[in-house]
Amino acid sequence: MNFENYIREVELIIKQNNVEIELYSLIKDIIFSLSYSSKISIRNVSVRRRSDKSKLFYGMAGFPDLIILSPCFKSDEINKDNIYGVVEAKAVGKDILKTSQLIGHIISYNRVLYTNGFKWIYYEYFFNEEEMKFIKEVEKKHYKNSDLGDDYSSFHTGIIDKIESKWEISLIDRNIDGKMNWSRKEWNKLINKLENIEWWCYE
Repeated sequence: MNFENYIREVELIIKQNNVEIELYSLIKDIIFSLSYSSKISIRNVSVRRRSDKSKLFYGMAGFPDLIILSPCFKSDEINKDNIYGVVEAKAVGKDILKTSQLIGHIISYNRVLYTNGFKWIYYEYFFNEEEMKFIKEVEKKHYKNSDLGDDYSSFHTGIIDKIESKWEISLIDRNIDGKMNWSRKEWNKLINKLENIEWWCYE
């Protein structure tokens, strides 16, 4: 995926069918063009339903859009060792804020790549041993009952201010007339930042 093709596709999405699912293939194409593409697998789990096989994909905020896996991952695994992170997309140009959904994905998967086509944001946050023990207990209950409880609500509220993005890149700016200007410099910066995500490494 090169810069010109990306611009063309995003502008066609805006013109013809501006829904987040349209970005999924672009995101996958970009990631699969990176040097580490053979070390990961990317699966669309946005329309999965809760089942025994989808259990590990169902996090505190439900199913993410795309999930980054080890190529060794098998659908019958019972732990998250081979789940590296997730991607969450929004319709092109839609605000991408630090929502409860985003925080829930970070709690469940540690790494979240977040984009609306124009802006790309990367989050990475690892919890201590005591926090992880709490998260695992809540996840067991959450899969059976969508009510996460007051303890989780307090935990969620307590970490919101601790979680900050590792980086943010905007591929466009607007001039005084409101016209979009695409930045090749920021595109190159984005590719470099994506190249340096070590999905498979843990603190």
